[in-house]
Amino acid sequence: FTAPARPDILMIVVDCLRSDRVFGPGRTCRTPRIDDFSRRAVAFPRMFVENPITSPSFASFFTGCYSPTHGISSLLGVQMNPALPTLAKILARGGYHTHAEVTGPLLPMLGIGRGFKEYIHRDQNAYASTRWGSRLLRDLRARRYESPWFLLVHLWEIHEPRQVPPGFNSAAWGASPYDRAWSALDGFIGELIDAAGPDAL
Repeated sequence: FTAPARPDILMIVVDCLRSDRVFGPGRTCRTPRIDDFSRRAVAFPRMFVENPITSPSFASFFTGCYSPTHGISSLLGVQMNPALPTLAKILARGGYHTHAEVTGPLLPMLGIGRGFKEYIHRDQNAYASTRWGSRLLRDLRARRYESPWFLLVHLWEIHEPRQVPPGFNSAAWGASPYDRAWSALDGFIGELIDAAGPDAL
């Protein structure tokens, strides 16, 4: 196996995901695809954030800075410091075609999308189980993104209100709506990873 010089990169962010529901011994969810992936991956069960809110956390991730430096300390009404380089801008400079599929508070006006060639902010009701999820999988399988690509996929299913499809709304899939929503999302994440291809990171 020889990795490509500039591999395609798929970044999946599950909003409100708890570490104990991925790695915890007492969890009641069923996530075979994530379990298999984490066994083959480098895993970090403990993560610490300066701010538990979505927008500041994304800004910190994309800039490597704390809120006082990047400028986003709350959900809305603020903008990211335009002088800071972002992960997407750095990758774009390196020849990557950068795409983002986001929702919730990650509105374009915050500036978090700087550096993305395509920054799609969808309605919060566009879940993996809707036409949006089918379209995203179809685009990945059809190789719509020109290589090398960087694709950020921001998922909202376990954020309130939790999305538990009818087939997963039983104790067999978890003791709580949170665990059931996470169990239901597992299959879609597995499909995303498969659609990205064996050489993608």
